[in-house]
Amino acid sequence: MRLVTINIFLLLFSQFSFCQTNYYQDIFHGGITGSGYSPTYAAFPFSGIIQLPPIPNGSTIRKAILFVCRIGEAQPIQLMFNGGSFTIDYNSLVTQPFNSPVYGGGSGIHTIEVTNYVSISQNLYTISSSNSQNNSSNRFSDFYLLVMYDNPLLSKVGCSILLNNQDFNPVIYYNPININPIDMLYDVGLSLSSGYICNDLSDGERAFVNNIDIGEFGGSNPNSADCGGPFGNFLYQDGVFTGYNGSDPTLGFNSYNVIKTINSLLDLNSTIDLRYESIDNNNSTNSIWINKLLYSTTCDTFSVSIPTDTVICKGEDYQLNVIGGQSYNWFPSIGLSCANCSNPVFSADSTMNYTVQIWNNDSCSIIKNLRIRVENCAQINELNMVEKKHIKTIDLLGRETENVPNAILIYIYSDGTTEKVLRIEN
Repeated sequence: MRLVTINIFLLLFSQFSFCQTNYYQDIFHGGITGSGYSPTYAAFPFSGIIQLPPIPNGSTIRKAILFVCRIGEAQPIQLMFNGGSFTIDYNSLVTQPFNSPVYGGGSGIHTIEVTNYVSISQNLYTISSSNSQNNSSNRFSDFYLLVMYDNPLLSKVGCSILLNNQDFNPVIYYNPININPIDMLYDVGLSLSSGYICNDLSDGERAFVNNIDIGEFGGSNPNSADCGGPFGNFLYQDGVFTGYNGSDPTLGFNSYNVIKTINSLLDLNSTIDLRYESIDNNNSTNSIWINKLLYSTTCDTFSVSIPTDTVICKGEDYQLNVIGGQSYNWFPSIGLSCANCSNPVFSADSTMNYTVQIWNNDSCSIIKNLRIRVENCAQINELNMVEKKHIKTIDLLGRETENVPNAILIYIYSDGTTEKVLRIEN
């Protein structure tokens, strides 16, 4: 059996992150798929479709993440996804702000947990917003849906999801860290999510894996408007990496095709070094958002549970507890009583997004993520009788909770123009 072990490089970019964040890593029996969508520059309000390939019968949704990529400083928007309503603001930001020289500083990647809004029987998902934003800068520009599903009849699959955490420059490097051992008997897939790469001539990018040129690319995704994407539309299951909607992993990167099987580019005990170079060396506008590595691994699966996303009042402590695994690393460590324990206490006074890397006893690891939202809470008795008539109860997803069982309840005073969190109950 041929294995590739990824050496660990701690490329410190700041006290907050590396040049890329290994945001999610997992090992399970099942499959992974993903696809994206971008509206036009002037398409706010917008409406579009994200299409996934069919998911095998007998599968269950393990996790679904919607990545929302922001160019510059954008005002919050209300996003509709498959019947759910989500607020996209700085509470959902999971990277440090980075710079896009032409389109604005303060760019970043946001995430929404949409597991409950994805079904194995559905492959078309609507995404829309009624909010108006700027045409080309200071806007939410690119959206990518990633879905993991369990299926005991399928072989093991591993994934590592790498988010950009560096300024957009003519040359962008990704040096994945803490990746699990890769079984080279099966496909190793690379899928890119990008944006504003309008064509592969004057506005294109060239991609390299371990210094080997895998092609020049640029162009709009088939389901997106001008300069939308390109995205890597892929499916990985039973050790086979495939594409759909015009994506083909047997080809090099070209036009809007940004997926590739990369086994032949890897050596034993090597790193996976990714590099993207603008065709025009003066062009720093292209958005290299997310790299997804899909592979099979000799690592054993192991069960882990972490707390779900939650909301607390400012000034409260919150006990975290990971069940499963042998050793732990929380990132960042800001606001936690310890960074390498299973049960830190959270005491920050602002919303935080964490990843926790959890190692099994065989040096294999998974990475999960957690959001703790901190609100300034008032007391209900501070409101007079007229104001009390405006109190409503919602859950973390903004749904009225009258018919939502086991929800975290957020009591909010709202008179149509002002909202104030009153109390939070688990």
